[in-house]
Amino acid sequence: MLLQKMQKAADEQGVRVQIEACGTGDVSYFKHYNILLLAPQTAHLEEALKEQYHMPILLIDGLDYGSLAGAAVLKKALEKYSE
Repeated sequence: MLLQKMQKAADEQGVRVQIEACGTGDVSYFKHYNILLLAPQTAHLEEALKEQYHMPILLIDGLDYGSLAGAAVLKKALEKYSE
C-alpha cells in the first residue's frame, strides 16, 4: 500500500518514478535503480547495503511507514537522491 501511495503522490506532482518492492534477500535485482528505500525493520542492513551497492539508501521513518505516508516518503526519497 505504501508503494501505491508513493506512486500516486508522484503522479500528482508530475514526478516520473518507478517504484518497486522486494524482500531483503532480493535487493541485487534492484542494483540498476537510483535509490534503495529500507523499511524500518531492516535498519540493521543499511550499512552493509551501502557498502555492497554504492547507492543512496533511505531508511524510511517508522511513523511514515506505519501511517502509509506515501507523499512524505516520496519527498524524503527525492531529497536523499538529490544529495
